[in-house]
Amino acid sequence: MLFKFRKNHFGLFTAILLLAGTLLGCMPQLSLATCSTYYVATNGSDSNPGTLTRPWKTIATSGYKIKACDTLYVRGGTYKEYAINLLQNSTAANPTRVLAYPGESPVLDASTLTPGLYDAFFNLSGQYIVVSGFEVRNGGTGIYLSGNYTTVSNLIVHNVQGIGILAKGDYSVVQNCTVYQTSLIHYNYLIGNGGSAMWGTGISAARNPVTGITQHATLTGNTVYNVWGEGLSTYEASGTIISNNVVYDNWAENTYISDATNVIFKDNLVYNTNNNVVGKKANLLSLADEVSSVPRSTNNAVINNMFLNGNVDLFSWTLVSGSGLTNALVSNNTLVNGELNLGPINQASIIQNNIIYRNDGGPLASGVPALSSNLQFVDNLWSSTPPFNSAYDLVGDPELALSGSTAAGQLAVSYFTVDADNDGDAPAVGTQINTIVGSTLITSQGNNLNIGAYLVDPLQYIAQ
Repeated sequence: MLFKFRKNHFGLFTAILLLAGTLLGCMPQLSLATCSTYYVATNGSDSNPGTLTRPWKTIATSGYKIKACDTLYVRGGTYKEYAINLLQNSTAANPTRVLAYPGESPVLDASTLTPGLYDAFFNLSGQYIVVSGFEVRNGGTGIYLSGNYTTVSNLIVHNVQGIGILAKGDYSVVQNCTVYQTSLIHYNYLIGNGGSAMWGTGISAARNPVTGITQHATLTGNTVYNVWGEGLSTYEASGTIISNNVVYDNWAENTYISDATNVIFKDNLVYNTNNNVVGKKANLLSLADEVSSVPRSTNNAVINNMFLNGNVDLFSWTLVSGSGLTNALVSNNTLVNGELNLGPINQASIIQNNIIYRNDGGPLASGVPALSSNLQFVDNLWSSTPPFNSAYDLVGDPELALSGSTAAGQLAVSYFTVDADNDGDAPAVGTQINTIVGSTLITSQGNNLNIGAYLVDPLQYIAQ
C-alpha cells in the first residue's frame, strides 16, 4: 500500500524529519559495547574462543584479549607464568574483573622461570580493575596496583624476592589478602647467600607513578607475617586507611608510616611472638620521615589498635631534619609488654585514653618529649609510673584478661579484654574522661567512656 500526502502536509512531514535528524545528531551516542565473560584453564588453548567449554590457556595472553568491563574466570590448577598486564580503562559500574572460578583455587608459580626482582605476577595498570582469588608464589614481586581505582582481594602472596603487594595508584584497595615470606632478597643477604641489604614490604601503599604521592588507598582485612622487611606500610602517600589487619613477626617494622599525611591507622592487631621465624621483635608501629623532597608527615591518627610484645615508636628517629610528631592523634590503643617511644620534636599532638601495661619488667616509655600544648597526654592508663605523663593520666592495673594463646597466628582480641568492673576497681572502665577539643572519644565494652582499645576483631573482616 502506498501512502500519499497532500502537498501542504508533505512540507510539514519533511520539516519534522529534518528536525528529528538534527536532534538525533545532537544527542550523545549510547555505547553499544557489551561486557563479556571468558575462561582460562590449564588444558585450554590460546587459539580457542575463551568459552567455558573451549577456554584459553594462559592468563597473560587472556589479559590482553579481554576488553574493558569483561570478566575473566581462571580455573583451578597451577599456571607457570607471570607478567600479567591489565591495561583496561573501565568504569566503576562495569569494572574489568579477573577472578578465580567459583570454588576453585588457581595458583601462579614462577619457580621454573626467571623473573627479575621487579617483575610482578599481576600489574593492574588500567582503571577500575578487580583481581581476586589467586595464590602467587616464587617470583620477583607479587602484585602491582599501578592504575587508579583498582582492587585486589583474597590473594595469597608468598615466597617472592621483593614486595608482596604494592598499591601505587590512587584509590587502590588491598583487602582480605594473606602475605608471608616476602623480601627474600633481604633474607638471602642476612644468611650470606648474596641478596641485598635493601628490603621491601609485605603490603604497602606508596609512590603513585604519576604524581609521586599515592592518594586514598585502603589496606584492610589483611594478614601479614614473616616478611623479611616491613610487614605493612604506607609512605609517600596521603589519606591511606589501614584497618582491621593482623600483622605479626616481621623483620624490619611490623607496621610503618613514613612521609605520609592524613593516614588513619585503626582497629589493627599487631604483635611479636617469642622465637619467631625472623629471629627478632621489631617495632609494632613506627612513625617517621625519610625523604625531604615530599611533604612531612602530619595529620595522622592511630586509633583503637591492640599491640603485644614490642614497641610503638612515634618519631623517636627521623632522617629529615626538624620533622616530628605533628598534628597527630594517638587514642584508645592498648599496648601490652611494649614501650612507647617518643622524640623531642612534637607539634599539636594528642596522646589520650591509651593503656600501656607491662608485666615483664621492661620500661613503659622512653624519650624526652617536652610536655606542653604541643604534646598533650590525657587520660592514659599506665601500669606503673612512666618517665613522662601528665596530671590527667592514671597509674594502676587495667585488669586486662591476658588469657589465651599468644602463639603465631593464634592471638585473639579477647586477650586485651578489660575487666567488666563488677567490683568497681577497674580504672579503665567508667573513668571520667577529659575532653580535648577536636579529639574523638571511643565508647567500648558498655555505655561508659573507657580507656584502651575497643575490641574489634580483625578476623571478622578477614573472613568476609
